[in-house]
Amino acid sequence: MNSILFIHSAGPQEGREGSQLLAHYLKKECANTHNIIHPAMPSPLDPYYAEWRKEIRRTPDLVEGEVTLIGHSLGGSVLLKFLAEEEVNIPINKLISIAAPFWGINNEWQRKDFILHSNISEKNPDVPNIFFLHSKLDAIVPIEHMQRYSKHFPQAKFIELEGDAHLFTDGLPMLVELLKEV
Repeated sequence: MNSILFIHSAGPQEGREGSQLLAHYLKKECANTHNIIHPAMPSPLDPYYAEWRKEIRRTPDLVEGEVTLIGHSLGGSVLLKFLAEEEVNIPINKLISIAAPFWGINNEWQRKDFILHSNISEKNPDVPNIFFLHSKLDAIVPIEHMQRYSKHFPQAKFIELEGDAHLFTDGLPMLVELLKEV
């Protein structure tokens, strides 16, 4: 059985907050086909990259088979930075980034510990399938963030979703479709 490593967003992660409903949707839709790993990331209300990197480093022992990496919001940008800066020794099938901020895009998005280096796409040649999903009217992380990623990942597929969802509390069928693709 292959694995999914799901890294959640920043902010509250209790009950129905943050990425919790999206994670539960993913578990409901894919539990029969994937081993789903959804670690509790440290300090989600005041996140720091070094702490999140340390937590992600602990996960390779939990994966089975090929792994699909899914990052929601901050989790997406953290996975991209992790792959660009770390030696990863697990077979990655897909990387799916959902509504990820592009740190440094403007004055509002200036957390230096999350900013990616300019050569980020060169560091990820072994990831065969990269997808970016983003709602066209996302008010939390505007779609311009995904458009900025398109300059760095020309091999990726960029999917603009209708509506204004950021948390995807009702699920994300496109995500499940991407997971079913071989």
